[in-house]
Amino acid sequence: MFLLVVCSVNPVVATSIGAVAGAFVNFVWQRTVTFASTGAASTHALHYALLVCASWSFNSTIFKWVLDNLPTNVASAQLLTTALVAVFNFLMTRWILRS
Repeated sequence: MFLLVVCSVNPVVATSIGAVAGAFVNFVWQRTVTFASTGAASTHALHYALLVCASWSFNSTIFKWVLDNLPTNVASAQLLTTALVAVFNFLMTRWILRS
């Protein structure tokens, strides 16, 4: 996100790209390390892809709302957004990979 913002990409677009870019790495890590899932990878991948879409939307919406409504800068808005989205993602990923 930082590199995109430095290159004059809109911060909302930059955070959205960052969220999607991290999705692949996160899925592999969560599936193999955090939850050591043994279920069907294809089923998990489909459900995780749906979660990524929801998470991307949640990330963009929260980030924009924080920027528009709280007296904060881009870095602080991203930090708050990341914390909220991380909790949401962890809970949903745990549910997906344990099913």
